[in-house]
Amino acid sequence: MLIYDSINCPVLYVGDTHVPPIEGVYGVIEVKSGLSKAELLDAATKIEAFKRLAPRDLTLIRTRQYVTVHRPSRPFGIVFGFDLVDNSLDSLLSNWQEANLTIHDVNYMANLVVVLGEGLLLVEQVDWILGQIGPLLDTDEFVRVMLTQQKRAVAGEPPLDVQIKAVIERTGDNTFGRFLVYLLMMLEQLKLGIPDLGQYVDPNLPMTIHRES
Repeated sequence: MLIYDSINCPVLYVGDTHVPPIEGVYGVIEVKSGLSKAELLDAATKIEAFKRLAPRDLTLIRTRQYVTVHRPSRPFGIVFGFDLVDNSLDSLLSNWQEANLTIHDVNYMANLVVVLGEGLLLVEQVDWILGQIGPLLDTDEFVRVMLTQQKRAVAGEPPLDVQIKAVIERTGDNTFGRFLVYLLMMLEQLKLGIPDLGQYVDPNLPMTIHRES
């Protein structure tokens, strides 16, 4: 399931199939009727493949006074299961961590795993300086934190006073409501790029400078 900007994003057609340009896609939800280890790994692999397609090229936008550049946000990927199959939330967490080790790059990992009526798996950030604990759902922020930690380690500097860990929220019957809240939080953080339709016709065409009123 793709979530895209249906108001501002034009839709292309291939036969009877409508295809939104990937610049207009906020993210993807891999839906599974039963979430076993095999199904989770399959969903994680598909999310990785989708995220690798997401553009990171700069968009040029002309206003009345000047031309600005904009880099689109990294999209999200969610695994949504209606039930557990031969699994538990605890073992599913281990399965998810195993999948993330295989993918390795946080750019391409799933942001959230949901099992209806059971709970959610997500990444949590603990800020020891501010004394705050909260979900780390935004891919851009996740990447920023990890890259900062890596740069500090290479430079021999002390790490950030934050802890990042995968956790289980056992929300039971409230799982779907919590999922909707997290989905809205992710959508609020994202800023899409502007589709350059000329590139879909001929990749050799020059980049379009988009006008903004």
